[in-house]
Amino acid sequence: MNSRSLWLPLVALWIVGSAAAQERKPLEPNPRPTLPEIDPIVTGSEEGVYVDDAWWTKELSDEPQAKLVDAAKRLEENRPEKAAKDIRKAAAHMKIAAARSEGGMQEAIQASRRELLALARELEGRRDVTVADVEVPFARALQALAEQHVHKAEVQFLAGKNEKAGYDLRAAGVDLDHAASWLHANTEPRIAKAVQDAASEAELLIIGEPVGKEDVTRVLVQTGEEIATLGNRIEKLDRHLG
Repeated sequence: MNSRSLWLPLVALWIVGSAAAQERKPLEPNPRPTLPEIDPIVTGSEEGVYVDDAWWTKELSDEPQAKLVDAAKRLEENRPEKAAKDIRKAAAHMKIAAARSEGGMQEAIQASRRELLALARELEGRRDVTVADVEVPFARALQALAEQHVHKAEVQFLAGKNEKAGYDLRAAGVDLDHAASWLHANTEPRIAKAVQDAASEAELLIIGEPVGKEDVTRVLVQTGEEIATLGNRIEKLDRHLG
């Protein structure tokens, strides 16, 4: 998709003005669900759990990366079946992310989710798959999630919903860092700065500190550009590896 089109409202506004998952309490059904259920494969129960959009962003948006990290560890231990299970859990969370998206971003997340599920099927019964073999698909998944989060942050900020914008901006920076880490690029200066700036500005938005529109817009644009650049790098790797 053309990522540049996502930044036109922000540019106009500018002109005028690791991750291991922590143990969590069992999930409880949300009385006013706004998203599809979290698959039973994730909850460990017989039924899925429905959650609210804002709650998912705040509490669970880092879960896909956590499950992919677990999968990589299983591959290092030569336990591909366990790795496949963790990848399926990451894909289940991406189903939630896709429901928060639309248009090209939704298509990208759904395509990446299908790729992860196909990879999980491929891993079953195999012993010759290494972490290096899954780095690009993992990076693609996190890059798609990062793009979705930064777009949601833009929409929320323009609507005056600073706290929600902050949680999505924070998630965008975290996912950018995660995606880049799978390509061993997270320490590159431009990416590292974008991640750091996103975290700092997100915190101000979340706690309700006064923020300048120009400052927030600059960070949103910077984060979005680095996410798009990383996406282009992943496409080039695909062509090279293909």
